[in-house]
Order: sequence, then structure tokens, then C-alpha cells
Amino acid sequence: MNKNKSILGAGAILLATMFWGMTFAFIKDAVATLTPFNFLFWRFGIASFLLLLIFWKKIKFNRQTLFHGTFLGLFLAGTVIFQTIGLRYTTASTASFITGLSVILVALFESFLIKQWPSIYVIGAALIALVGVGFITLSNGFTVNQGDLWVLLCAFCFAGYILFAGKASQIHQPLSLTFIQSIFVCILAGIASLFTTKIAVPSQSNVWVAILFCSIFASIFAFLLQLQFQKYVSSTKAAIIFSLEPVFATITAAIYLHEKLTVQFFIGALMIFFAILLSEKRAKQKAIPQE
Repeated sequence: MNKNKSILGAGAILLATMFWGMTFAFIKDAVATLTPFNFLFWRFGIASFLLLLIFWKKIKFNRQTLFHGTFLGLFLAGTVIFQTIGLRYTTASTASFITGLSVILVALFESFLIKQWPSIYVIGAALIALVGVGFITLSNGFTVNQGDLWVLLCAFCFAGYILFAGKASQIHQPLSLTFIQSIFVCILAGIASLFTTKIAVPSQSNVWVAILFCSIFASIFAFLLQLQFQKYVSSTKAAIIFSLEPVFATITAAIYLHEKLTVQFFIGALMIFFAILLSEKRAKQKAIPQE
């Protein structure tokens, strides 16, 4: 029974990871005609509405939950804003692998927070990832696409989000935190839209496909899969499955956007993917004595 639950949990996490990976191509396509803030306003507005509509009896929070949910919302806002802006200038494939660096950044940040020197695996992973990023971002003349820099900021914000979410979810109901942070991003994106351009209703069908996919599958369905089934999977296995997100993003971008992938990109992508798995070796070794 436990083995069956473990297989079911791994399958659910893999499905959620696939949805998150696919969003890069859809967002890239949408922000070609819609401003990033407008896209985020509609994405998180619809997600918040559906969460409230479906789970209104289960969403409960107090002042502390509201504070922590808003704080999480700041990290999430930084993550999705920088990522969405970056996708206007860089490819979905490149953005996904740079975002994947957050796994390594989490390991580095954790070491600094507990005042412990990073393990040899984390240091090695960081160096390999740095070279890998160079391969996929440096173009002719060793210039860096501005979109890559925006997505790199996204990776730092997402690392902070992962660290704080791990602590906040132990204190508060994850569903309530998700609703609060989603509302926060929606409001922030709406205000930003008013000051930069205006809130516009998208008219293109491909934009609505992107908004609805990101709202329903990436912001609600994937979250529910993670919330319900991750408890059946070890943290090490879950982290390894999550690291497959850039793979799904690259496949979707090649099919949906017809992105051309160079040998240089594949070398850099493989280095980053290997670095992500290497950084997780530390967690696996720590878990062995407890088994």
C-alpha cells in the first residue's frame, strides 16, 4: 500500500511539474501582445476567483496568516513579474533552465542561514551551474540578453519564496496562504497596469489560452496535486522530480513556439540539470541515517 502511494505521489508530482514547465511557452506567446502586468492581473485574478469559488468554506485566516501570506506574495510577485518580463526578451527554454537555478540557490541560502559552510556538492553544483548559465546566455561578443538577467532575478526571488514557504506552510493552512498570495499578486499587477498602461481585456484567443492554462492548471490544479500527494514522496525524490521542469519547458517550447535549440544550449542545459541533481545529493545523504 505504501509503495502504491509512493508511486501515485511521484506520478502526481510529475504531472504538476509538467504543467509548470509548459507555462513558459504559453507565457512567452501571450506577452508578445499583452503587457506582463496585464497578463499577471488576469492570471492570478482568475486563479483567486476560482480558489474562492471552489474552496470558500476551507479558506480561513487570521492576522498572522494574512501577514505571512502577504510576505509570501511579495516573493511570488517578484518571481512571476521578473519571469514574465524576461520572457518578452529571451526564449522559453533558456528562461526555464535559469529559473531552475533556484534549487541550487536554496541550498546555498540554507547553508548561510544556519551559519554552516556549504557542502562540497553545493559548491560544485554552483560552479557547474554558473558555467552552464554562461553557455546558454552568452551570445556573440559575450553579451547577455536582458531577458536572461530578468529571469535570473526571478530565480533569486523564487529561492526566497521556497525557503519562506517551507516555514509558513508548517504554521498555516497551505490553501489559505495560496489564496492570499494569489490575491496579492493580482492586486499588485493591477496597480502596476494602471500606472504603466491600463488594464485591458485580451482579445486574442491564444492569450486567453495562456491565461486560462496558467490559472487553472499551473496555479490551481498543479498546486492541489502537490498539496495532496507530496506527503507520500520523500523531499529528495520530490526535488529531483521538480528539477524536470526545464525539460518539459524545452519540449513545449520546441513544439508550440518552434524554438531552435543549439548545441551550445544543450551543453549549458545539461550542465545546469546535472548541477541541480548534484545539489540534491546533500539532502539525500542527510536523509540516509534517518531511514
